[in-house]
Amino acid sequence: MRHWRERIRRNGPADLLFDVRHSARTLRRSPAFACTVVLLVAVGVGANSAVFSVLKAVLLDPLPYPEPTELAVLWNTDVQRSGRGPAAWPDYVDWRALSRSFEEMGATWTLRTSITDGDVPEPVYGASVT
Repeated sequence: MRHWRERIRRNGPADLLFDVRHSARTLRRSPAFACTVVLLVAVGVGANSAVFSVLKAVLLDPLPYPEPTELAVLWNTDVQRSGRGPAAWPDYVDWRALSRSFEEMGATWTLRTSITDGDVPEPVYGASVT
């Protein structure tokens, strides 16, 4: 089978038009298959659009701050776990009072609580921010 561009060069657009007509006749003979193909393509395009929208919002869009490249995260060294860990509140207060390197400083910590609407409690995750 020849490549489609080569066929158009040799035979002109008439060959491409023949292929389109042949495809339309084939799909008209089996409408269930044609509907299945159209639905699958629609679902694929919709799924791709949804995934890209989420990835764009999370990874590609800039952070909603005036100077997002100037943000920094400070951690304490956790000797017991041989890694980094969250800072204690007194450390944050001292860092904020003594800092000359940062224009502003804030703290955040995660929260986990439960909300009960009836008999079964549901876990709720959130964050507190200074």
